[in-house]
Amino acid sequence: KNIEILLRERRRIANDEDDDFFVMNMEQLASTLSGATEVLTALLGAVAGVSLLVGGIGIMNIMLVSVTERTREIGILRSIGARRRDLRSMFRAEGLAIALLGWLVGIPVGYALARFILWVFERRFEAALLEADKMLERTPGYISALRVKGDVHLLRGEWDQAEEYYRELMNPVGADW
Repeated sequence: KNIEILLRERRRIANDEDDDFFVMNMEQLASTLSGATEVLTALLGAVAGVSLLVGGIGIMNIMLVSVTERTREIGILRSIGARRRDLRSMFRAEGLAIALLGWLVGIPVGYALARFILWVFERRFEAALLEADKMLERTPGYISALRVKGDVHLLRGEWDQAEEYYRELMNPVGADW
């Protein structure tokens, strides 16, 4: 609250005017990030649901084409004594095989793709951390470097390290200037 009053005085904002700034503490920031994470999780779940639906429709279409292309084979099987139940079991087994093959291929490919994306972002975050370390060596950029390091740790989900940098940012008295 004191910071808001000080900022209003320094920016010469009248009492009847709205603030042209906003102040957030770590608790509010964590709450905002938590809300964003929940939204992204719901969105990811919706995408996964649509993917399953599309996959199911794809298998259904493959099986429909398979049945229509194989009417002659079905006729021969029926003529030698195959029952409808036998034919259904045969096509269900084929559908299950297609689904399992998609699962066996999709899981490793998805995992590899996710690891690659994580690796790319890790490299970018590491580059940002190295740049922030260089900025820390230069005196004038000390505070902005702490901010960058804190933000990068926050984005990576490393809450303790981010909090450490933000605390030092808020209390730079012990800083080596």
